[in-house]
Amino acid sequence: VTVNFDKPMQLSWDSMDARISPSKLSGFTGAVTAVFSFEHSTKVSGVDPEIYLRTGWSDGDIVGNKNFIRNSSQKTLTVKYTSSQVSKMKNAKDLAVYGVNLKIKSVKFTGSSKKFDYGYKGSPVDKNGALKVKGNGLVNQQGKQIMLKGTCVSGLTWHPDMISREIFKTVRDQWNANLIRLAMYVDTSNDSGINSQGYASGNDSDRANIKRMLYEGIDEASALGMYVLVDWHILRDQDPNLHIDQAKKFFAGVSKKYAKNKNIIYEICNEPNGNVSWEEVKAYAEEVVPVIRTHDTDAI
Repeated sequence: VTVNFDKPMQLSWDSMDARISPSKLSGFTGAVTAVFSFEHSTKVSGVDPEIYLRTGWSDGDIVGNKNFIRNSSQKTLTVKYTSSQVSKMKNAKDLAVYGVNLKIKSVKFTGSSKKFDYGYKGSPVDKNGALKVKGNGLVNQQGKQIMLKGTCVSGLTWHPDMISREIFKTVRDQWNANLIRLAMYVDTSNDSGINSQGYASGNDSDRANIKRMLYEGIDEASALGMYVLVDWHILRDQDPNLHIDQAKKFFAGVSKKYAKNKNIIYEICNEPNGNVSWEEVKAYAEEVVPVIRTHDTDAI
């Protein structure tokens, strides 16, 4: 299992931005070997670069040992984790690459694993195919009306542990659901002063981390044959036009990456509110929708 970061992410003692979804390790049955790939980047002078995994902020949350990198030409580090350490990581709510004076590029985990049956055959997407709008409803590839029903990952950055193939499979098989909604908050700058959890209100590192989680959620749900609702979650920002340039860039990237998928549905504006008018929402839609259509002409 390889975790790639969209761009090298600066490791910092006061941040756990370089997150890894614990579900990435769910298939391993014992010890694993991790290969960290990085580049040197001095942020704190006079301190040896270090890198390690941790599941939280306390000293007890450090997985294994801190690894110091004293060779400035070293670009990778190999660490072996015991089965008990792997279990700790799999059961954690948060898991992140941590340290200082390095930029992490990727982590590759290798070990014994169990075969996971996604069960795509007979899945909702396998049976219904690409959906179309007919009248005020949706129809499947046979032209029969279909109802989408499922659950929402309510804020990717707040609930990264929910981005899990096992959870999605349970929702599909035991809840009789056919849809996963991936809610990505756009602007949380008024949320108790915390702004790093929003796609537009955060920085480049935040956006890279959020996209990584979004793509992981899309990939896991797609492998299970579920429909995916990509939610540009307007709430505190009220007017979608406030971040329209970010929205167009975001939807261009997602629609290009998943243009061949037949299970992606775009929720371009979750919850406009306040003093915004429907005319303003329509104007926003008339700019964003063509961006998606450029790559995916039949997208809903």
